[in-house]
Order: sequence, then C-alpha cells, then structure tokens
Amino acid sequence: RYGKPAVGESMVCCVFVCHMWKAGGIFGDFSENCGEFTNADDYRLTIFNTTMPPEMCQKADPGNPLCQLLGDNVLTLNDYHTKDIFN
Repeated sequence: RYGKPAVGESMVCCVFVCHMWKAGGIFGDFSENCGEFTNADDYRLTIFNTTMPPEMCQKADPGNPLCQLLGDNVLTLNDYHTKDIFN
C-alpha cells in the first residue's frame, strides 16, 4: 500500500462467506454475527441443496454427498447440513 494503511475490514474466509450470504439475504430476518463464524458454521448450516450431486460427481466420487471431481484426498465435512440458522 506504499506506506499507507489499508482501509476496510479484515476477515478470514469463513467470516467473508458469512458476510456474502448475509448481503445476499440468505439469513432473512435473523441477525447473524459473522465475526463469530467458523469454517464449521459455514458448512453445517441447513442452507444447502442436499439432493444427489450431478452424475459426473457421483462417478468421480461415489458416496460423497459433495461434488468433488478431482484430487486424491476426499473432503469429509462432519455434521454437514445439520445446524439450523438461529438468532
């Protein structure tokens, strides 16, 4: 910044995601405090589409409810889609 302080909010990824969801209206009338969100809070909320992923995802990684097309390691999210939005 050429010796000048940066102006604006600093936030980690999970807080940024929460702010985007909040700006998009996902939380409705609830007043979520995004500063207290963790990665687990982001993926545990019951805001995701839980239908089976597309066929190409199922072929690439059968049994995984997420769509992971590439990679040797499987991303497992404990308690995925289990937490209702609260106020």
